[in-house]
Amino acid sequence: MSHPSWIGGLAVVQGGVPALEMDPRGRDTSDRAVPVRKGHTKSRNGCMQCKKRKIKCGEEKPCCANCSHRGNSCEYAELFRASSGKLAGHIRKHQPISIFVTNLGASDFAARSPEMRFCLREMRFFHHFIMNVPHPLPLGNRKIWANDIPQISHQHKYLMHAMLALGAAELNIERPDALVHAEVLKHRGRAIAGLQHALKDESSWGVPGHPDAMLATCYILVAQTSHMADAAHDFSVAVRGCAVVEEKLRREQIQTAFELGLKDLHGRLTKSLTAAHPRLATIPTPDLAMSLVREILPHVKDLAAYPFALAIDRCLAKFQYSPAEAYTESLANFSQWYHLALGIVDCLRSPTEAVYVVVLQGILTANMIWMKVLIPLILWPRRSEKTNPFPRKALFEGSCWVESIAEWVPLQYQHLLSWSIRVIDAIPKKLMNTSTCNSSVHSRAANVSAKLETLHNIHNHAHKMLGSILRLASELVSWFEGHATANLGTKDDDRDMSYGEFGPIPVPLGQLNHSFSRVLRTKRGPEPSPLDESVLDEDDFPFLLFSRLG
Repeated sequence: MSHPSWIGGLAVVQGGVPALEMDPRGRDTSDRAVPVRKGHTKSRNGCMQCKKRKIKCGEEKPCCANCSHRGNSCEYAELFRASSGKLAGHIRKHQPISIFVTNLGASDFAARSPEMRFCLREMRFFHHFIMNVPHPLPLGNRKIWANDIPQISHQHKYLMHAMLALGAAELNIERPDALVHAEVLKHRGRAIAGLQHALKDESSWGVPGHPDAMLATCYILVAQTSHMADAAHDFSVAVRGCAVVEEKLRREQIQTAFELGLKDLHGRLTKSLTAAHPRLATIPTPDLAMSLVREILPHVKDLAAYPFALAIDRCLAKFQYSPAEAYTESLANFSQWYHLALGIVDCLRSPTEAVYVVVLQGILTANMIWMKVLIPLILWPRRSEKTNPFPRKALFEGSCWVESIAEWVPLQYQHLLSWSIRVIDAIPKKLMNTSTCNSSVHSRAANVSAKLETLHNIHNHAHKMLGSILRLASELVSWFEGHATANLGTKDDDRDMSYGEFGPIPVPLGQLNHSFSRVLRTKRGPEPSPLDESVLDEDDFPFLLFSRLG
């Protein structure tokens, strides 16, 4: 019987005089050497993928043999060691970190965080939060979520409770369980109570780790609340919490592990986009998408969602003369997502205002897929699943949202989604392969059906739609960030500028008409993509992609 990983695996070899043994022929074997079974010391240093699969890791660096054989991303995230990261200097003052903390040493944090002990069920929630829950917000902070936040979670009970609440909520979606749901509510309540107390304690804002714990908790509560039914008000409160904490950190220049200014991120992306400018300049402009947004603008001019519509319009307009500036505009808008989100929720809850705002959500989702996935795959075709796993689930979720919205909106508004549908139809099936997911929640029919249920009750479930789209969009942006910065060394002068290995793009997106012949209201599900599974390996990927868009 194997021991839990947190129990020391000290091998015990029983000694003593070997017993007298007889072989099958009755001969004395006492003088023979009796083989002694070697003890087994269980290592805690295996990679995260092997731990997730519950197999022994060879611990080869930088990629273990198991991950190398399967082509997986191999990461050695030392979550409970203060060996690296922006907060490591402060954490090294304490004793080695463990989720079972009985003595944190003499420090401010020890005074504020009494002993914390958690059961196996809660360890499962924590493990799921670390291993399976994406944390793309705030932008450019994936490493902070992977390393620093788990390190400080034991020092701030409200942060730990928030992590457990979201981990449990995600597990409850995959396999609903009344007991798990009760745990979600319990940990959520404790996280909110602790966060409220922390926000009132002005003296602790300068304590290392305290601002990070508060901001991380706010973001976690936004994600967790978006899974709850009839929680639009709570979602808005959590969004405002993100805005208040983040703006205070910026305004007062409080030290934090999170990168909030996006200066470094913009710098890295600018270098990549500048190097790719000759190829980027030949990408057709999204004239159709822009014309559809401008058709919507007069209808939302007096609504709280108007700034959101303007943000989409500005991004699309800049693509006409400077695609690089369009990307910068997109990231700048996304970094201020909480200001736009509150107006969207208010409009979605109004019966007379919801339709146009829902359509804008569909256009935004398609635009994120187009700008953050399809175009980057053309600019930089080489991608690494090991260092930057492709966001298949987010892409799949986005396509399901667009399809659901197109089926939900009344017939007179469906032409407004023509661009969005064309983008979704152009996605190769290989990019959305979710066959590795065993849960039925990932089947397309079940996914679309669940989203339609949300849309039919949009006035009460606006936060669920917005939270889902915000999450998938930020995952796409996060992948784009990693993909673009990984290609900083790619030079266009090393390629054939007529798209070299890909061939030319024959159909300018700006010449697409407004026809919308696709049958949306059907029980047969989406039309199968005409693109072959191996399309990404073909030289004419852009040709097939933009031909489908045409």
